[in-house]
Amino acid sequence: MGDKDEALVLYLISKTGFRIGSNSETLAQVKAFGASTLTCRHVTVSANRLAFDFTGKKGVRVVKTITDSFLAGKIGARCRSVSEQSLFATTDDKIRAYLCSIPGGSRFSVKDFRTYLGTAVAFRKVKALPIPKSGAEYKRYRKEVGETVAKQLGNSRVIALKSYVSPEVFCSWDSKDKSVTDKRAKSPSSLKNNFLECIHYDQEVAMEEFHDPDPLERQE
Repeated sequence: MGDKDEALVLYLISKTGFRIGSNSETLAQVKAFGASTLTCRHVTVSANRLAFDFTGKKGVRVVKTITDSFLAGKIGARCRSVSEQSLFATTDDKIRAYLCSIPGGSRFSVKDFRTYLGTAVAFRKVKALPIPKSGAEYKRYRKEVGETVAKQLGNSRVIALKSYVSPEVFCSWDSKDKSVTDKRAKSPSSLKNNFLECIHYDQEVAMEEFHDPDPLERQE
């Protein structure tokens, strides 16, 4: 299956925000899974819908359902008979190497796929909320954004805002009132790539036949 499986895992991550997973032994009490280590027992395929249910990092249960006919066809065909079969014949190291080997891929890490999803979800949430009129409202709305992203990515609100949401998404809440303005939005982003770079990763990284013009197009 070769490179096609590496591309397929990246596509799955872009659709779900799953962590990549690891083939290394962590000695954790509960075995954690990620996109590259999932087995057929972790997913139920029905028509064009995929329902995932597995234990992720730190023992957190990950439950997510997406609609994607392409993934449903590929994964469904592999899981018709053997529940313990791995979904993909690859490893996290091979996936990272594959990403670096394709045109434009060396500019990105696998984490950027999760960052793209988290930032895009945050951007949509910010657009749906009213512009905060006070510092207290700003903090409350920002927490709402963080909680929405955390739910998508399976981590905490604090980690979601710190590591998976580019501060640029809050620029529309900028105000002459210094108590409302998010000063971090005017500072260089701590993320490896800024919001625009993340948003356009799918145009720069050609994942062969798994290229999707908008990985979020059918997410909601």
